[in-house]
Amino acid sequence: FSAMLKGAIEGVNEMQHTSKNMQQAFEMGDKSLSLADVMLAKEKSGIAFEATVQVRNKVLEAYKTIMNMPV
Repeated sequence: FSAMLKGAIEGVNEMQHTSKNMQQAFEMGDKSLSLADVMLAKEKSGIAFEATVQVRNKVLEAYKTIMNMPV
């Protein structure tokens, strides 16, 4: 589970870096990128980040529930 979670977090991080690099390249005048491509990459990274946060919240909620169980 931890390896899968680590891979997912690294994937989200990579998407955010790619999005940032595309945005910078577009701002510098790269003709190979369109505004739609940049915005799509930005939205994908945002959605991936939000999904990761939701997974983290669910894991923490499950952990708290387990810790509150009587032994």
